[in-house]
Amino acid sequence: MPRHASDAGNARRHTPRQRRRGRRLRCCFGVAAYAFASISAAAAETLGDFMAREGIPAATRPRDDLAQIVSGAERLQSARTRTLAAAVGRDDQRRPSFVVFVNDAPGTRWRTAQLAWPAGGPCDGGALVGLSASAHFLFLEAHINPSASCTMVVAKRDLSMRGEIAGWIVAELRDDRVVYQHNEIHFAPTHYVELSVYDAATRRSRKIYPTEPCTPIRCRHIRQVQLAYDRCLQSDDSRAACGGAFAANNHHGDATLFDCSLDTPVAANPATDSIAFTMSFADIVTQHPSVVYVYRDVSDPRRMAVREILAADLDARYGVRPLATYLQPRMLDRLFATPRSSAGRGD
Repeated sequence: MPRHASDAGNARRHTPRQRRRGRRLRCCFGVAAYAFASISAAAAETLGDFMAREGIPAATRPRDDLAQIVSGAERLQSARTRTLAAAVGRDDQRRPSFVVFVNDAPGTRWRTAQLAWPAGGPCDGGALVGLSASAHFLFLEAHINPSASCTMVVAKRDLSMRGEIAGWIVAELRDDRVVYQHNEIHFAPTHYVELSVYDAATRRSRKIYPTEPCTPIRCRHIRQVQLAYDRCLQSDDSRAACGGAFAANNHHGDATLFDCSLDTPVAANPATDSIAFTMSFADIVTQHPSVVYVYRDVSDPRRMAVREILAADLDARYGVRPLATYLQPRMLDRLFATPRSSAGRGD
């Protein structure tokens, strides 16, 4: 069982390594306001069939659209608003488009739009696997491969496409900001986590993990991994002994890109503008520490502060508890009142 398993409601995507192991860390994004569900489309179900099954009047879409084949669908339900998204297109299409339906309140007319990925953009379509929301935007996640997704950003007001994210949403902040995990190269010699804050209103991203300069525990692990890399890359014999990408002579040899993964979902507290997560450090060294990161004022690059603490030390100090409890004002004050020897500051 992953550490802090009770935080499973705070993230909505698993890491590439967890996907390969068959573990899925999923959350109901905006869990206090929304209920998220995947909808199983019947074999060769048309858009017209889907709309009838969901109680959407056929007149909501042009008649010519109703014959489109639905390859997948997602639903988002709040107290009053009902939102559905369906991936549609012919069976031979590699890049399906998405049809979005929104019913703002019971008894009101459905609003709808059909959206396609723009040619030449950073995203190239994929199967619809997720639907989430902030106050003014929808986020439609499309699966690319086991290490990559693309997320379409849609304005709730007019259901227009407002941006693309090369990755998947892992946490919601305030003011239409979200945290997303970057895509990875699936067959790269190492897989490493990068996280950024995306502001849907301004369409700007800012990387928050890893921080620069590196934090003490991460720096120490990089030094250990670099020593191991250097030993493996000394000669043909050492490459063969280390095996894998070293033996194939295609390892990057850069310890800042060491193997790591999210060990827990990302916990978020929009009210305190804070997040927390646990990283599992790995690679070809004997020690694989589990490290907790707590971010305060994560939306403000001028004020953002980070605490980096070994998970074992945090448990010894406060007892095993859900990560979300560290994001309450009193616990944040306690964490950030300690000496900064194990903290970094991000820009």
